[in-house]
Amino acid sequence: MASVIRLSAFSRGSEGGNPAGVQMCEGSLPPAETMQRIAKEVGFPETAFLRKDADAWTVRYFSPAAEIPFCGHATLASGSALGTRLGHGTFVVVPPSGDRLEVTTSAAGDLSCVGFVAPPCKDAVAQPDYVSEVLSCISIAPADIDPAFIPVTNVNAGGSVITIVMLSSLNTLKQASYDYDRLKAATAAAGVVTVCLAWNAPGTHEYQVRVFGPAAGIKEDPATGSAAICLFHYLRSHASADARPAAITIKQGDYITPDPFPSDLRVVVDSSGTVTLQGTVRQIV
Repeated sequence: MASVIRLSAFSRGSEGGNPAGVQMCEGSLPPAETMQRIAKEVGFPETAFLRKDADAWTVRYFSPAAEIPFCGHATLASGSALGTRLGHGTFVVVPPSGDRLEVTTSAAGDLSCVGFVAPPCKDAVAQPDYVSEVLSCISIAPADIDPAFIPVTNVNAGGSVITIVMLSSLNTLKQASYDYDRLKAATAAAGVVTVCLAWNAPGTHEYQVRVFGPAAGIKEDPATGSAAICLFHYLRSHASADARPAAITIKQGDYITPDPFPSDLRVVVDSSGTVTLQGTVRQIV
C-alpha cells in the first residue's frame, strides 16, 4: 500500500491550513478498521482514502476517532495529490453520499490551487433542547447571537451535519471556549459533526469562523470545507434576494491556541447555480 501523503489544505500562502492525509490505494480500499487505524496513526483531523473506479475516484474519510461522511479540506487535499501525481486538470471524486464532485487543480509555484463543486446542501432540524445545550456548552448568551441572521440552525452537506451559530461580535468569537465532553455528547446524540461559530465583518462578505468537532475527536478545526459550504448555503437560503452573496471569503484558524493555523477558504456560485469551494494546498515536509 502506498504511503500516506501529508498535505495542508486551505493554507494562507505557505503557512497554516488544515492538515490532511491522503492515501491512494490500488485495487479495493482497505477494511474500515484498517483505515481507522491508519487515520489514528497519522493523527491529522482527517485522512482520505482513494481508489480509482472507471472514470472516478472513490473516497472515504476518517478522523482519528471515526469515519466522516464528507470532509471538504480532505477533498481539497485529495485533488492536490491527484494533480501533483497524475498531472493537473479535472478529476471526479465520489464520497460515500454518491455525489460526483468535480475537482479542478492547477500549480502555483510550490502550492496547488484547487476547487471542487460542492455537494448539495439542505437545512436540517435543530431541536430547541439541542440548541440550548450547545449554546450553554460554549457559554454563548442569547445577546451574543447576531439578530441580523435567523436563529441557530443545522445544515447538511454531503451527509455531514453542521450547526451554524452567527455571532454579533468578533470578541465573542475570539473568546469562545467550550466543555469538551458536554459538547461531544450533545453533538453526537444529534448526529452533528461540527459546530461552526461565525462573525461577519460589517459591510463585507468576509467571515471569521471557528469550528469545534469533539464528536469527531477534533477540539478545534483549522479549516473546515464542509462548514464553509454549509455557511454559504445558510446565507443564501435565508437572506433576502438582494442580500444573497455570490461569493464569501472565510478566515479560520487565527484564534486557535496556543498556535494559530491561519487558513483561507472561498465559496462562490456561478450564474448556473453551481457552488464551488476553493483554496490552496501546501505539502507538509
